[in-house]
Amino acid sequence: MERKLDVHQLQRWKGGKFKNYDANQNKGQQNFMNTQYTNEPSANGTNKITIKEGSGNFGNEKIIEKSEENGTLKIVTAYDGQDDSRKALIEKTYLIGNTQLSITKKVTFKNSGETLTRNRFTYTKI
Repeated sequence: MERKLDVHQLQRWKGGKFKNYDANQNKGQQNFMNTQYTNEPSANGTNKITIKEGSGNFGNEKIIEKSEENGTLKIVTAYDGQDDSRKALIEKTYLIGNTQLSITKKVTFKNSGETLTRNRFTYTKI
């Protein structure tokens, strides 16, 4: 079932505690995700996603697919970028449910067409 992006569904994570995820850092429509790695602190990072209703974007990423199934919102985004110092089309799939958030990053290199899944992060509400 395709529908308009529901900002409020995304914000239901606000104020919750997640493994490796701090959803308490919210400023209006700006959502911050702070991921920390116990064994690799140099890889720690903070991402900011600004959501504007009706913009067709999720942060700086263009939404190419939206759907909902069994209470889980699926958002697929795409943008041109670089991976491994090569030009690439980067697609991210966000699965947002009542108790889990999953983000999968797929990379397609422009010069070769080679496609790979770069990473997948799954956060569970505790």
